[in-house]
Parts: sequence; C-alpha cells; structure tokens
Amino acid sequence: MHDSLLPHTFSALSMTAHSFHRLAASRWACAEPQARLICAHGLTRNRHDFEPLARALQAEIEVLSFDFSGRGDSDRLAAPSDYGFAQYEMDALAVLSAIEHRAAAWPTAQRSHGPEPQARVRHHKPNWWQRLLGFRPPLVLGGEEAPEPARHPRGRLPTVWLGTSMGGLVGLMLAARANTPIDALVLNDVGPMVPWTGISRLASYVGRHTRFDTQEEVEAHLRDVCRDFGPLTDEQWATLAATSAEADGKGGHALRYDPAIARGLALGGGLFGRTGLRWWEGVDLWHLWEQVHCPVLVLRGAESDILPEAVAREMQRRKPQTRVVEFAGVGHAPALVDAAQIAEVRRFVLEQAARAPARAEPPLGQLRPLSA
Repeated sequence: MHDSLLPHTFSALSMTAHSFHRLAASRWACAEPQARLICAHGLTRNRHDFEPLARALQAEIEVLSFDFSGRGDSDRLAAPSDYGFAQYEMDALAVLSAIEHRAAAWPTAQRSHGPEPQARVRHHKPNWWQRLLGFRPPLVLGGEEAPEPARHPRGRLPTVWLGTSMGGLVGLMLAARANTPIDALVLNDVGPMVPWTGISRLASYVGRHTRFDTQEEVEAHLRDVCRDFGPLTDEQWATLAATSAEADGKGGHALRYDPAIARGLALGGGLFGRTGLRWWEGVDLWHLWEQVHCPVLVLRGAESDILPEAVAREMQRRKPQTRVVEFAGVGHAPALVDAAQIAEVRRFVLEQAARAPARAEPPLGQLRPLSA
C-alpha cells in the first residue's frame, strides 16, 4: 500500500463526571484538501469502518475518524452508567478541539517525517470552544512554531460530519447547537425519530456475546448481526471481522467494545429527558431537527428498521433541501464500502466545498453573535 494511504493516528482527551479518558483517532492526509470529513461510527463499531471510504476520498478530502469511549482503541469508562449521548457529545467535543488544535501542525500527505524539533515552551491561541467557555490555554511544551495550516481558498476547510446510526445522532445534536463548527451533515441510516422496534433489535445482542474462540467464529457472528450492512464480499467480511475483534489474552478473541455499553442502551442512552412529545413511537428528536440549518444528506438502507421510509420523507417535508438516497438490498446500515455509496458521499462533500463561503474565526476574545 502506498505510504500516503496510511492514516496518521492521534488521541484526544475527554472526561466524564468520574475520570478522564483517551480517545483514539485517525487522519488520512490530503495534499490539497477541498473539505474535511469527520466520521463517527455506530453503537458497537469503531473508526476502522471508514477506512475504505477514507482511501477512496483521500485525493480530494481530508478524512478523520475516531473511536467513541468504550470502543476500539479508546479507553473504557470506569462507570458504565456514563455511557450515553451526553458522554458521546463530550467525546465529540474533545475530538473537534483536538483537530482544531493540531491542524496547524499536521503535515499534508507525505511519506516520511523528519526528526522531532527540540521542545520549548510556547503559547497557543485559544480555539472556538475555549473562547466560548472562557478557558485560558496553558503553556505547552512543543517544537518550533507550526506553519499556518492549508486552508480552503475562501476560508477554513468546510467541515462535514458523517455519522452512522449513533454517530449520526451525535452529529444531529452538534449541528443543532448555536455556533456549531459543523457546516454540513451526512446521516447514515438514522434520523430524528428512532423506533423502539429497531432499538429493541439492537438491544437483543449488544453486550451479550462478545468473546469467541476463533477468528472464524467472530466473522460468523458479524455476518449474522451485521447482515443488514448489505451484500459484502468475502474479503470485506474478513476485513470487518479483523477490525472488530482482538486477542483477549486467554487464547480467544473479544469484540472491540465494552460490553457495559449495553447498560447505557437499556437506560435510553440518556435521551429520555430529551425526547419529544412522540415518545411512544421511539426516541423523538424532531425538535433538534428543526434547529439544524446546514445542508444534510441522508443515506438510507431501503430495508432499515432504524430509519423507516416515513421518517425520511418527513425529514424532507420539514426541510425540503434535504437529500435522501436509498440503497436497495440494504438494511441498517449501509457499510460505505460500495462504490455507489462512496460516490454519494464524495459528491455531497465536494458540493459543500464548492459552495462554502469563507468562515473566518473572530478576533481573540470576541465571540460570534449567537444569532449568527
């Protein structure tokens, strides 16, 4: 594989009410990026799900993905009750901040890096969320001052959030907030109404069978619980199994997520207090949908039980500019390894790059008006 296709890994520091924890993330560099795509995975998945998408887009788009707490290479939480959407929003904030903090120092696509420069103390300018919360950035030990980051010709890189299932709901929550850094949103088989029937199906297997004797058993399990991903090839199933499990230290293999996330799911992911009036149908987040003002692409598996057709059509009725693309023979959720699925994402992201006006940051110490 060409070196430029290998992602750079980094971490972000997040926290719960009880402790701090590290989040693992990957970035696929692009020499002249037109936009930045941040990918967030589903309930039991991890950032490696987006590797085929990232490789396909890397020539034009900077792609980043990360593991939510308790998944993949990210730390597991000390208190299982902390698993929920409030925590996942905090994780997302940590990753967004890390991206903005590191962007100036990141190299573009290249094969090798020189030696680390001698460390010295320097000041960092506060970023948007630090200004919003009134934080004073500390002195940081680091190398020479980083060069200015590559920018979109008309301003900073447009930022598109792509979220599958749970990751999409987190993106919806971020995009609905004032002063959001999200310029456009891709919702992969999820919307502002999630039926209880679909949630019950997920709850039937999450955390209940996470250890296997062989890698072949891992693959067989995933072919069963992830069969709605669509018609994957044998090679794609094998890759999915390889990135979904790890050696458990006892001669077997364990899925790469904390089984305790099932407790958060049983508690409604902390959404019971945020759901709307149609709670008997499912998790009702229509009030958040009304607050989203950026362009939205919705990818839907035609046989999905998490994003019913009626919900997708209602999303378009309330926001006619919303684009909905359905994929036949797919349920929950499109795996984003198919060429047609990747093409839809690429077209949408590059459209945002073409239309995005410059969005300069305000001077230090000055916040954007909340009405902006």
